Amino acid sequence: MMYEIDTAHLKQLCEDYIDSACSSWETRASAEKQGQSLFAVVTGIPAAPAQEYTDTMAVLCRRGVSAKLCTEAAKAQWRSGQYSQATLF
Repeated sequence: MMYEIDTAHLKQLCEDYIDSACSSWETRASAEKQGQSLFAVVTGIPAAPAQEYTDTMAVLCRRGVSAKLCTEAAKAQWRSGQYSQATLF
């Protein structure tokens, strides 16, 4: 069902602390940034996370809602090459 939801709605669900929406949003936003098709997303072709995703996850982590969100924030920053920022979580 997550593949039927548009990217903006996935972002909103992530900001509402729905963890599965966060990972779906990250995958979709990264693929769109790279110009990949939904097929590429489904097949698991990796892409660096979109900066918007990385920034949003950092904000959600700082709110202290869940450790999983902080883990995802650190992973996104690491994969984006923001190594020193990733260690702050």
